[in-house]
Amino acid sequence: MARVRVIEKERAAMILRNLYDAAEKQYGAVPNLFKTMAHRPELLLTFSNYYKELWTGGAVDARIKELAAIRAAVLNGCHY
Repeated sequence: MARVRVIEKERAAMILRNLYDAAEKQYGAVPNLFKTMAHRPELLLTFSNYYKELWTGGAVDARIKELAAIRAAVLNGCHY
């Protein structure tokens, strides 16, 4: 059981609606991490900019980054 309730799209601040839509389009659903951070919209917006730069910027190809993320999840027993 979650200790912090997630904020679903219908209850999210208006400024976050586009972010929720983009997450649904990219991931098929809004990650619970985003829904939890939505309690502090400025935090979620800052994090989403960081997250976007992490996956799209830099010298390492996005496919390699994804493989590294999957491998880390497997090593940590994370099925999420």
